[in-house]
Amino acid sequence: MRSWIKNARVIDGTGAPARDGSLVIEGETIVHVGPLSAADAPSGADTQVVDVAGRTVIPGLIEAHIHLSYNNVKVIADLDLNCPPEYSTLVSAKNAELALSHGYTAARSAGSVHGVDVALKRAINESLYPGPRLLAASRDIVATGGMSDWNPSYLKLGMDGLALIADGADQIRTAVRRSIKDGAQRLSGAASSSGILGGGSNALETARPYSGRALPCRSGRCSPGVALAAGQALLAPRRCPGAMITL
Repeated sequence: MRSWIKNARVIDGTGAPARDGSLVIEGETIVHVGPLSAADAPSGADTQVVDVAGRTVIPGLIEAHIHLSYNNVKVIADLDLNCPPEYSTLVSAKNAELALSHGYTAARSAGSVHGVDVALKRAINESLYPGPRLLAASRDIVATGGMSDWNPSYLKLGMDGLALIADGADQIRTAVRRSIKDGAQRLSGAASSSGILGGGSNALETARPYSGRALPCRSGRCSPGVALAAGQALLAPRRCPGAMITL
């Protein structure tokens, strides 16, 4: 299947000024960006022609910090206690479709409740639901009393859907192994005064055999976002507002 997007104002993502031109897509690969002569214009029954009449065409956007499973959070309980896994999964699928419809063709999750990211990524990859290419995250790995562990003990309420509570090196290693076993592609951890910061190296040590890129976010730079333009993979460092461990 071939697609020809014509009469476009093209921003190709290289930093070059916008220009008039066309895009030709074969399968899932962009094979041409820019001016196109009539002689080179695609033709045939397998060619879909889209005339955008001077509208601007840009590369797919990359969201480097997204929580697809969050839904109109007004109070802390909305992150966990008010959202069972089934509902959170439906919310995630709807938010993935919304992100794609707004031009985001790739997204890097910064954490998901109940670990629904992994299942959502599979559903997107199998074309069951529309959504951006997704880098699936684990639940947050935090220390007791740290970020995501807000409920006082007397309530006897955990935050198991939102976080994996890990105190000390051995528990951090266990949380990392569990997350990777369950299919997470990146680990989401919260550095706090409650002690997880001291165990960051243990998380990295455990994660490293599973990936060539296990990097702490000490400098504010996280794993590269990936976009496709003219068949090339373009890597661009993204900003991360928190302390993350990225696979």
